[in-house]
Amino acid sequence: MSWDKQQSVLEYMNRFEDYFYKDLDVLLSIKKDADGFGACATAQAMLVFSAVDLFSYLTRGSSEMRKLSNGDPITDEDLLKAGNNTDSFKIFLKKRRYFPEIDENDIGNLIAIYRHGIVHQYFPKYCGIGKPKCKNELEHLFYSSGTKENGDPAYSLNVNRFSLIVKNALKIIKSDLSSDEDLVNTFYLRREKKDQADKAIGDVFIPVNHDICDPFDSSPNTTIAPTTTPPPSTHIR
Repeated sequence: MSWDKQQSVLEYMNRFEDYFYKDLDVLLSIKKDADGFGACATAQAMLVFSAVDLFSYLTRGSSEMRKLSNGDPITDEDLLKAGNNTDSFKIFLKKRRYFPEIDENDIGNLIAIYRHGIVHQYFPKYCGIGKPKCKNELEHLFYSSGTKENGDPAYSLNVNRFSLIVKNALKIIKSDLSSDEDLVNTFYLRREKKDQADKAIGDVFIPVNHDICDPFDSSPNTTIAPTTTPPPSTHIR
């Protein structure tokens, strides 16, 4: 295994964690107000779904990701379709090593109702999302939240449970990057491809109205996306 590639992807993971986990911990700590609002459940879901999108892309194509949950290989046709983010997302969530708590029958709804709904229209599509307050509040991915207009039960996504499932999956991926050469190579190459595409856009970006400041200052409002070569001020744990 190339030490340079492995070191590079692990530094990328450390840089990602510096932002993602700290932001997630803040969102996890937020509770709804007396009127039932302000828990930031949708904002938290957006953060977590973006991480799933990113890592479904970065791990796509590795031999580990070529296996379905039952061990059967993913066909070439499936991999071609995985060029579509939705299919890549679906294949990623089917990986039992990373997501043993997510039932395959729920994956389609997670994508269509929650991922697509929240990203494109802020609200889930005719379903709820929240942070239930009950004895077993972190035990189930979905919870009963009343009834629909037709009298059928209404269900909501437990965003705290979903967040912790994804957080654990990312820790497993990081651990695998310490020993799985194929995953390291796939991750490294796909990240480089993403960086090149991002750079092509970022290099020509000049906002009409802007101020002058140090882009790498320590302000908590400054977020610098991790890249192949971290900026000089990047702190790697």
